[in-house]
Amino acid sequence: DKGRAIKLTHYIDLSLKYLGRMPDDWHLYVRTETDLPLAKREELLKELEEKHGWKIDWSRKKILEGPIRPYHAGFNPTCVERLFKEGFSSLAKK
Repeated sequence: DKGRAIKLTHYIDLSLKYLGRMPDDWHLYVRTETDLPLAKREELLKELEEKHGWKIDWSRKKILEGPIRPYHAGFNPTCVERLFKEGFSSLAKK
């Protein structure tokens, strides 16, 4: 999805510009390889495979399996207000 790729591109670029490093949680926003910024796709696929345990088909540059993190219906990294009210540990309780 182009919209998700654009958002992830901006998120990564801003983090690199102002913090000097990749965001720690960027991989949480990836569902398919099309979500990855085109200019950094190969580099990010490599990181997904090496650091996060995802399976990549390198001949097609496609994600075969990932994320390894179990699915949690209550997980929403954009719901910051609720997380501050309930606490981050509330995610583990559900």
